[in-house]
Amino acid sequence: LWTDADVLVTNPEIRLEDVIAKHAPDGSGKHVIVSKDWGGRQVNPGVTFLRTSTEGRQFLEAWEEEIALNEHHDDLLAVRDGIEKKHRPELEYVQFVSQEELNSYPHLTLKHEGYNSTTVEHHESHHLWKDGDLFVHVVNCLRQYTLLDAPCCNGIAAFYWAEFMRKLNALHEERYSQPAAVDGPETWKLGFKADLCIGQEQDESRFENAIVAEAEAEAEA
Repeated sequence: LWTDADVLVTNPEIRLEDVIAKHAPDGSGKHVIVSKDWGGRQVNPGVTFLRTSTEGRQFLEAWEEEIALNEHHDDLLAVRDGIEKKHRPELEYVQFVSQEELNSYPHLTLKHEGYNSTTVEHHESHHLWKDGDLFVHVVNCLRQYTLLDAPCCNGIAAFYWAEFMRKLNALHEERYSQPAAVDGPETWKLGFKADLCIGQEQDESRFENAIVAEAEAEAEA
């Protein structure tokens, strides 16, 4: 499994093995699982499953060749304008899946500079993250923000980390009848909420209980 550094897992209830079994089971002839954005028009390899097989290595070699040939040495365009357009035999090893399966984009926006035509993440053809998705790709955030929005990228990522921890703690408690021995959103400090840069009221409400409880505890102390 390859993930970009700006990808977070958000659903511990989905096993990676189940993703493979669903889209590229043994004997299927598929050795790569990757999704497309822009309504299925262009691959985004931010999350890629690659089988350690001869065919998997052949795909990587073909991809590397096409990146070198591409005018901008772009890994995304190397698939679309190279491997796909040329109908290279390695294309047969690839299972393309919908964006929501592997590569949801954040539904949250920056506080001072909203996603727009230069950031592309909120294009109408893209799938935006919803509760239950396995991954979120906070794509291009650090590349696009203004200085005012610098904390927002970390805050947006932290929101999805909190979603993962919330589900992980619930899953652990269900299986073992006790909370997981890891820090969750309830351990956050009050000041951290300011960095979340969340504009959606329904999303902010998820943190209110933890924030109120912490404020009361500090007041009592």
